[in-house]
Amino acid sequence: MSDSNRKLELIREDINNIDQQLIDLLSKRRDLSAEVAQYKIKECKPIKDFKREHELITSLVNKAANAKLNLNSELLNSVYKSIINDSCNYQQEIIIQEKNLFDLNSKKEISISYLGLPGSYSYVASEKFAKHLNKEVKSTGYETFNDVLNAVTFGNADFAVLPLENTTSGSINEVYDLLAKASLEIVADIAIDINHVYLAKESFDEKEIEEIYTHVQPYEQSIIHIKELQPNAKVNFTATTTHAMLAVANSTNKRAVAIGNSSSASLYGLQVISESIANSSNNQTRFVILSKKEVKFAESVSYKTMLQLITNHSEGALVNSLEPFKKYNINLTKLESRPILGSPWREMFFLEFEGHIEQIHVQQALSELEQHCRGLKVVGSFPSFITVEELFK
Repeated sequence: MSDSNRKLELIREDINNIDQQLIDLLSKRRDLSAEVAQYKIKECKPIKDFKREHELITSLVNKAANAKLNLNSELLNSVYKSIINDSCNYQQEIIIQEKNLFDLNSKKEISISYLGLPGSYSYVASEKFAKHLNKEVKSTGYETFNDVLNAVTFGNADFAVLPLENTTSGSINEVYDLLAKASLEIVADIAIDINHVYLAKESFDEKEIEEIYTHVQPYEQSIIHIKELQPNAKVNFTATTTHAMLAVANSTNKRAVAIGNSSSASLYGLQVISESIANSSNNQTRFVILSKKEVKFAESVSYKTMLQLITNHSEGALVNSLEPFKKYNINLTKLESRPILGSPWREMFFLEFEGHIEQIHVQQALSELEQHCRGLKVVGSFPSFITVEELFK
């Protein structure tokens, strides 16, 4: 072994030792975050403390600059925003479990309904949500969004997991239309990374693809790649992503592929032949979790609320409906319109904002909002498991 190689190995050994120290310190910091969560429960303090977060990062950047450390401000900002977001998410999990916000103490096993089969993106989302419950979980897949909801409506599941919007293809209209009719409440939301790949029985050049099996959403999210490299391929739409993988696994066409995720390929005897085919590299889907029981309110937890509203049929009704949110300093995060069946050119709206319906300023805003609406429904006030870091990834 040359002197240069031996030196490199020694350097890497030092780096590994430092990384181990960092891991140990991050773990200790997380333990302290748990103590902070207990304090916030006792004192009813909010999880997010924007002033403290700003002061912390500013102080660290200044200390590094004054000590002339080999660290730039962008690195410190990025690292500590990630650490703070993880700390807030961890505190939220602790508070939700301590306060039993999902009212699960009487249950030994929780059941979750999702779209598709094991390996689907909805399955991945259901598994991610299950980790927040600290319970034994049984997940069951269904073929349609309506079936997923009905599993909870008719008592066959405790929670339903539905995709609501994607950062590439936008809102999923069918789900919004189901929310308008559903008797269930949104009790949480989460986001997962979506990395579409081509899956096939055997390896071959993707330019030879003859058939593509896909759910409509992955197709729309990968349309640029498909039109550019597989313009003549036959596209077969399936009920779910996992049905697409099953179809390819059972197909006699060796040049057939499914659009799916790489982590599920082995479940269906497939392999990845082309990676990252989505229109955008930062592709995420937001899922909402629905249940018969509304989630409990706790002062410390950060909540979102979704409303379904139909404004009065008068000039400026929508603008007037939004005015109370400005008046009471409530941050609106989303406004989505959907047609009202049987009423041509009339729209209903889904509106989301930061806050809980039991908070006084929110109640005041909703009281004034009602004056401008002929229909108002609370779809859910819920804790979000989506961190600021995930939203702006």
